[in-house]
Amino acid sequence: MKKLVFAFVFAFFGICAMAGVGILRPVENYIDVNNLADGVYPVAFDPSTAKVTSKGVYINFEIYSVDVFDGKLVREIAVGDNIITGNGVTDVKTIKTVDGRYIINENEAGWLDLDPQVKDTYVVCGDDDHPTYSKHGDVRLFVPVTAKMTDDGIDGFPTKSKKILGKNIGRYIKSSWSNEFCVLNTTITVKNGKVVKIHRTYIP
Repeated sequence: MKKLVFAFVFAFFGICAMAGVGILRPVENYIDVNNLADGVYPVAFDPSTAKVTSKGVYINFEIYSVDVFDGKLVREIAVGDNIITGNGVTDVKTIKTVDGRYIINENEAGWLDLDPQVKDTYVVCGDDDHPTYSKHGDVRLFVPVTAKMTDDGIDGFPTKSKKILGKNIGRYIKSSWSNEFCVLNTTITVKNGKVVKIHRTYIP
């Protein structure tokens, strides 16, 4: 029985080696959501959870980062490998290169584009042309009255933009023309543990 088990194990690994079982993961990017470093973060939040005070507003944010991949590892990708993103796992069935891009599973389920970026890195874009993101956790942050918010695409018009001062942010997001603040359209700028800027971009 032991010989049969060992034979199965070796056969399994032999098949995997032939098929290609490399795993392409995003570059490790640990973010301590309870002690956020100064910087810009993609976020999502439900405006109904915002608590407005005379000094600002408290909001429950989901903190994300864009999935970034090492260029050397991208260039070594092979059919049979797996790509792991915040959206899940993609089996690599076909690979096509165009102008430095790696097109995975073109015109098939799991179609991804690996697009080159600075410092020999790549980001993955799905069929909606948006990069993929990984979630790091949830945190409640304070947005003081000194903060600023920019909201693009007011009423669905991409050229319309509105700036909101901190004392009005809480009321504005609760009664916004659109209550969708998702990772694809919203970023926050954090400084000294507080949100100093909120920016929502227009997505048609």
